[in-house]
Amino acid sequence: MENGKYVNTSDYQKFLEESAEELYHNATCGYLSFLKGGLIVKLNKTLLDWLGYTQEDILLQKNFQDLLHIGGKIYFETHLAPLLQMQSSFREISLDLYRRDGSTLPVLVNAIQIKDDMGRPVLNRLTLVNINDRRKYEQELLLAKKKAEFISEELAYANTQLTAANQEIMAGQEELLATNQNLAEVNRQLTRLNNELDTFIYTASHDLKAPILNIEGLLKVLKRELSTERPQPEKVQHIYAMLYDSVERFKLTIQHLTDVAQVNKPSQDEEIPILMSEVLFEVLKDLSPQITEANAEIKLELGSAKVRFSQKNLKSILYNLISNAIKYHSPKRKPVVNISMQEETSYQVLIVEDNGLGIDMAKKEKIFGLFQRLHSHVSGTGIGLFIVKKMVENAGGKIDVESRIDIGTTFKIYFQK
Repeated sequence: MENGKYVNTSDYQKFLEESAEELYHNATCGYLSFLKGGLIVKLNKTLLDWLGYTQEDILLQKNFQDLLHIGGKIYFETHLAPLLQMQSSFREISLDLYRRDGSTLPVLVNAIQIKDDMGRPVLNRLTLVNINDRRKYEQELLLAKKKAEFISEELAYANTQLTAANQEIMAGQEELLATNQNLAEVNRQLTRLNNELDTFIYTASHDLKAPILNIEGLLKVLKRELSTERPQPEKVQHIYAMLYDSVERFKLTIQHLTDVAQVNKPSQDEEIPILMSEVLFEVLKDLSPQITEANAEIKLELGSAKVRFSQKNLKSILYNLISNAIKYHSPKRKPVVNISMQEETSYQVLIVEDNGLGIDMAKKEKIFGLFQRLHSHVSGTGIGLFIVKKMVENAGGKIDVESRIDIGTTFKIYFQK
């Protein structure tokens, strides 16, 4: 009965009457029988197809051991044959058989030994299962396992390295934190000292103003009194002129000290777009006596350039640079000062170029130092360029200088856009 209906088996009879020999030869596994010494006396077509042989190639021609590689032969002789003798069988033994083309076929072997009535071994029957696909799968699994183990080792190593790196980073962070704390403390101390220094400079300059102004007043009174009585000898007039000049220089130094104290503080002046030419004309007007006395020539190439800066500080910068160019001119030639503007990506650049005495660039670090003077033949305090640099840097700009002795000097002031 099939699906609730009676079936006439006569239609299938010819298939049901398949002979045992056909079943033997067409089985899904291999069959092989060999005598006690190993001579193959029977094997099925399935095994022949696997190995690429014919019946004539193997039957009564080869021993079972001939199908095994050297390691397999040794294993068979030392282990499997004794096992058959003792137990008359073995199960699930993995062996490799040689194919006719020299390749190997992995098989799983089950064996049983047939004995005669006297208990003597006569025949050994093997059932062989083709495990080629299984072997490939196992190899793939083994390879995957090795890869996984390698990756695991790599990950473990990377994790160790990462842990060590994290520890170093943490140690570095702790050191950085300690350094930052130390720097913060140093900055606090420096700020306090700077404030104290600024206070001292401001107080000192303020306290010195009154005495020097008194001295200046007394000198004026003395001159007036001496002049009314009788004309004074030239020597007395010379001494008076020297005293008065000393007072003027002292007043200038006090003013510069006040400027130094102020420049270290944040500017209270608003930074606004300033037309460079307007401020420059004011400075040139103030410097007119010096320009005339030195017979200097001022050349301008400013156009309509503007900078965002404190107007008072810009005037001070221009005054210092131009007055220095005139003051330190060469006696060998007429003083010429070129003032121009050029634009860069992030800056508006003011260029002040002269043909004066020049500066030894080996002393470049001293140029912007406080109270540093590189020429002693003219009067000065060595404060002007220090103040210029501070003003520019406080506004986010920078200053650069190039010079050649007896050729001239070029200052470049970079104003942030």
